[in-house]
Amino acid sequence: MLPNLIIDKSVMEKYDDNFLWLVLNYEKIKDRYKNKYVTIDNNSIADYDDDLDKLHSRLRQKYSDKINYILVKFIPDKDYCMD
Repeated sequence: MLPNLIIDKSVMEKYDDNFLWLVLNYEKIKDRYKNKYVTIDNNSIADYDDDLDKLHSRLRQKYSDKINYILVKFIPDKDYCMD
């Protein structure tokens, strides 16, 4: 059974803003951070690592108050498309 989730509109808007920033800046980001996990907050890369567990641990320490809307994304070494 899934827990009841209460989603704050402002949290979702911040998450959406971070995602939009990633999409708009992806071409610049992908070369520098390929094969890494990146975290995005306030329209910038907040942190990155090869290891998701290490990155998550740092996020919990540094950004515990923002953990719900910081975007975490893996940047692959090449683009994939479905034909």
